[in-house]
Amino acid sequence: MTQENKPLRLHLGCGTTYLEGYVNIDYPQSEHTIVTIKADRYEDLKTLAYPEGTVDEVRNHHVFEHFERALALTLLARWRRWLKVGGVVTIETPDFEGCVQDFLAAKTLDHKGEILRHIFGSEEANWAIHYDGWFEEKFRFVFQELGFDVVRVERMRSNVSKQLGLGLHGVIDTLARAVPAGFQNKVGINTLPNIAVTARKTSAQIDEVAAIREILSIYLVGKEHGHSEILDVWMRQIKI
Repeated sequence: MTQENKPLRLHLGCGTTYLEGYVNIDYPQSEHTIVTIKADRYEDLKTLAYPEGTVDEVRNHHVFEHFERALALTLLARWRRWLKVGGVVTIETPDFEGCVQDFLAAKTLDHKGEILRHIFGSEEANWAIHYDGWFEEKFRFVFQELGFDVVRVERMRSNVSKQLGLGLHGVIDTLARAVPAGFQNKVGINTLPNIAVTARKTSAQIDEVAAIREILSIYLVGKEHGHSEILDVWMRQIKI
């Protein structure tokens, strides 16, 4: 396969995980306070641009939750434009539903603190804040509205299973959860809930602004459902 015919696969917010066969992109090292980044391109993901219909795959792991609601939806609409019809996007985030269930079942304050960090972010840098919660029902709704078909949903609990490969997460997560919490901490295991969703771009013609407005409307509270000034404010943040 010639260089010109090679699939164009983007790994956005790659951090320390360099994926062969992908264009790995992240903020410059100056924006990171702890880890050493390895990337092909050092750029702001919010201003990144590719021509429409030229990208085969977009993936990001524990990046999407770092964007405000309106911005996250803007970026997802942009990524869809970049993708070829049939191209795929994979997004992994903390599983908000799993986190809530774990928090309610947690026996110690330390465990509750771990879950709160997983939900809200580590906050050691300006970008290290989580602005929204994602879970399967919401992912399916958002992808459908923006012209994708969901092809795979994977829920995982262990950072070990992620390192070994998502296909192993069922067995590895079960074994990791059986390890006492104190020993988990000593060896660097965690069993915090995550979710990875893969969706394929359809050929449907999508009114992106209308779709995003419909998605943002789920955040309206009480009388706001009949009085949409705040929704109008959110929509003014959409810059596709």
